[in-house]
Amino acid sequence: TVYVNSGKVTDLTRDGNSKITFTYQFGETEPKGIADSLSFTVTAPTVGKNPSNSVSVTSHSDKVTATLSWNTKTAFEPDTPYTATITVNAKEGYIIKNDANAKVNGFDAIVSWESNTKAVVTYTFAQIESVDLVNVNFGAPKTGDIAQTKASTITTTPSGAAKDGDIKWAPALTEGAFDAGVEYTATVSIPISGANMVFDKDTIVYINGEIAQTTVSSDYKTITAVYTFPKTFFF
Repeated sequence: TVYVNSGKVTDLTRDGNSKITFTYQFGETEPKGIADSLSFTVTAPTVGKNPSNSVSVTSHSDKVTATLSWNTKTAFEPDTPYTATITVNAKEGYIIKNDANAKVNGFDAIVSWESNTKAVVTYTFAQIESVDLVNVNFGAPKTGDIAQTKASTITTTPSGAAKDGDIKWAPALTEGAFDAGVEYTATVSIPISGANMVFDKDTIVYINGEIAQTTVSSDYKTITAVYTFPKTFFF
């Protein structure tokens, strides 16, 4: 009968009367440490930007590593949900607790625990909504009137996407006033003000009820609308 550390060995093999061979399985060694929570920082989707695979481990970085992938390889677009998938692996000698919670950019994420050394964390970012329609109103050119340099009112669909609009006039004004017999062109710059909203190529802008020509900035945060008014009247 053979005992190892008080545990009885049963799988003995004998080679004559002078030699025996046996195997004893020890219990699992204690881990160096346990990651009981998971936290990561990633670059959130921005319309027009390509996804970044950079991810920072902000909790237990001494115990786990992480790799990031997205459900797209092309530039982010508005009105589209995007999911970050983070594969988490424990460093050698460490384990991941099987009920560890996870956060991405400070928000609760979903954890799929695959083993005591691997987990997958997923987080879906809120859709970035595009602006469908912008209505801009201000005083139309009238001979002798002082030209407005700010829009009087701006309404949008969806509501609250923009509030301000700076107006530039061409040709040049005479002491800030409109001359007679001139076609004036208003160029209105409108910045986004709504959270998780952008302008895009399909955004329509009306100036005083008339459709304007538009261009959108490279970051999709500003739309520029241009409209030429009829000639001003002579007195």
